Amino acid sequence: MATKGKIVLILHLLCYLSFFGPSFSDTDTILQGHQFQDWDQLISANKSFKLQFFSPGTTNNRYLAIFYNKGPLMSFWKAAVWVANRDTSIPNASGNLMVDIDGNLKFSYISSGSHITIVLNSAPAKGNASVTLLDSGNLVMRELNSDGSPGQVLWQSFDCPTDTDKVPASGSFTLGGDPNGTSQLIIWWQGDVYWTSGLWHDGHFEFAPRLSHYDYPNFSYVSNEDEKYLTYLVTENDILTWYTMDSFGFVLERSVVAPFGACSLLEGPKTGCVKQKQPECRNQDNWFHEKRVSNGIDVPVSGGANDGIGIATSSHSDDYTVLQ
Repeated sequence: MATKGKIVLILHLLCYLSFFGPSFSDTDTILQGHQFQDWDQLISANKSFKLQFFSPGTTNNRYLAIFYNKGPLMSFWKAAVWVANRDTSIPNASGNLMVDIDGNLKFSYISSGSHITIVLNSAPAKGNASVTLLDSGNLVMRELNSDGSPGQVLWQSFDCPTDTDKVPASGSFTLGGDPNGTSQLIIWWQGDVYWTSGLWHDGHFEFAPRLSHYDYPNFSYVSNEDEKYLTYLVTENDILTWYTMDSFGFVLERSVVAPFGACSLLEGPKTGCVKQKQPECRNQDNWFHEKRVSNGIDVPVSGGANDGIGIATSSHSDDYTVLQ
């Protein structure tokens, strides 16, 4: 009888866990009203990418991120490929992602007894909606049509790219399209223009005729009344390629400085680089000066640097190096 009681208890527990919430480990989609929590994983349909919470380095803070899940890049690239809350770390395992009943994609957590909510999409869904991790690594929120098929895209992680090398927090450099609507790329340093690609014409940018060291990436620039964006495609056999911006302002292609935008290495008037104004007390040949920040306090650094500006890791999770 005792054994039978144990079996009944286990069955009741399994039923309770099944009722309590869905398992995301075998799906690529979060349905409206379902919470994706700290211990869950979302796997893309072809198993190439996964969405999960993680803690980088020695910190216990939690971040929601997309990782490679299989294939050659998983061996070469251990860092996250996208982080949802790079500037808002979670101090515990209370984080969750969901589409609420009002059609908002919400990222929530509890800190010091307060419930913090960040709404990711700017326009709520008018009807039912879901969030799907695509085989491209793009996390997409879409409205659902009346037959349940995916409809209009309301938000996607591809519109919010993040460099995630070592330290998730935002650095001093930003790469993006010109907000004034011209067909060019711009790198900003602390809000000031640092480099421009020049206008796109005849299949290339004026100051960046080559965007890759290799021949296989096929770049295209789309420009119409609704949107402007740069994209590239590779064949499946040439999948080992990716671009990141490191903490020193270099755009890296497969971990090597790309053939554009490296202003502390490039010379000549046709590079697109904008010389930064330095304080009078500084050697004008040095673009930047290094300092270290530990727990919010400036720490002197011996020597100098003129390679760039950004954030780099140190032995402590709350320490970083800034080149100013």
